[in-house]
Amino acid sequence: MTDDPREFRRFNANFSLSLKSESGELEETKAQLVDISFTGLCLELKEPLPIGKIITIEVERSRNIPVQMSLGTGKVTRMPPSQETSSVPLKAGIQFTDPNKPSIQRLLQIIQRLRLVDSRRR
Repeated sequence: MTDDPREFRRFNANFSLSLKSESGELEETKAQLVDISFTGLCLELKEPLPIGKIITIEVERSRNIPVQMSLGTGKVTRMPPSQETSSVPLKAGIQFTDPNKPSIQRLLQIIQRLRLVDSRRR
């Protein structure tokens, strides 16, 4: 039995993200995806985001992502206090409020395909 109350499995990932606030007050912020599920994601970023902030989340184009993908909007639910002198990235928890389910499904398929390729190389 697990203590993890999450309804959906999380997939570890390492993709670059772009974040924007729906209200327009947050300029585009770069972040790194740590893991994702159908209900939310964990990301790393340099500057803290306010708890409760609604943001749009996009996966940036890369070698494995042929086009920029919108994952939808989400609410910041976890954010550790910022440490002024720390160079360690902050991990934020985001809960999807309006997920783009086809894009999330496609990203999860890409993650699984990359894992399969990687496991065959070992």
